[in-house]
Amino acid sequence: MRFFHHIFFAIIAGVLMGPSSLFAKPHEPSPAGGGWLELNRNIRPVESGTSWFPEALEPLTLEAWVYIEEPPSIQNAFSIVGQTNRFTWTILGTHRDSNSDGVRDSIGDILAMSANDSCGMVTAHLPAKQWVHYVAIIDRGVALGSNGRITGKSLGEPLVFANNKLVIGGSPLLTETGFPKDQRTLQATGVYIDELRISQGLRYAPGHQYTLPMRSFTPDARTLGLYHFDEELTTHYEDASEHQMTLIRRGINAASHSDDNDTQP
Repeated sequence: MRFFHHIFFAIIAGVLMGPSSLFAKPHEPSPAGGGWLELNRNIRPVESGTSWFPEALEPLTLEAWVYIEEPPSIQNAFSIVGQTNRFTWTILGTHRDSNSDGVRDSIGDILAMSANDSCGMVTAHLPAKQWVHYVAIIDRGVALGSNGRITGKSLGEPLVFANNKLVIGGSPLLTETGFPKDQRTLQATGVYIDELRISQGLRYAPGHQYTLPMRSFTPDARTLGLYHFDEELTTHYEDASEHQMTLIRRGINAASHSDDNDTQP
C-alpha cells in the first residue's frame, strides 16, 4: 500500500510543478549555446514594452536559431516574430518528412504589409527536431534562408508605418495579405528560439550561400535588437543592442504597460 501512496503523491507533485514540466525540451543545445525562449500556447508570449521602431526602416534582417518540436498543421502557421499590421515571420506545416523520423517538416515564410497592401511570400526549409539557423530579409519584398542558403527575393513594396509592439511567439495580425484565406496564423507552440537578432541592413545576400554563425550573436551599429535568452527569469529578456528594448512576458509584471496592441484573445 505504501508503494501505491508513493506513486500517487509523485503524480500529484508532477502536476503541481506547473506547465513547464509538461513541455518537451530541445534534444540538444543550439550551436549558439546558452539558454532559449520556449514558445508554447500555454505560456504567454513576450513583447517589447513599447512600440517597436515605427519608422519604416529597410532593409531589415531577422535571424534566429529555431528548434521545432512539432510543426503546425497544414492549415495553420506559427508566428515567430511580428508586428501587428506590419509583418509576421512564420513557420508553416508541410506533408514532407525529409529525415524519415515520423515528424513532418516545416517551411519558413514571411508576410509583410506594404504601402499598397501587397506582400511578398517565399519559403525556406525547416526540418523538425533539430536546430536550424533561420533568416528573414525584408527589402521591398522578402527573402528567406535556412542553414546556409538564402532564397531569391520576391517583389514587394516598402513596409508601412506601424506604431505597434514587437511580438515574439504571438499572432500579430495583418489586415491585408496574400496568405490563403482558409489558413490562420496562430500563437507558436512546441518551438524554441536561441538568439534573435534584428538588423537594419542586409546581413546576407539573397540567392547566395552564407556562413553559419556558430556562436552567440554580437551587436553592431546596425543592430536594432539582440536577445540571447540566457536569463534565469522568464518575465524579462534584455536587449544586448544599444537600444535596450527589453522584451516582457505579457500579463506578468506588466501592469504599467499598455495592452492596446494586444491581439490575443
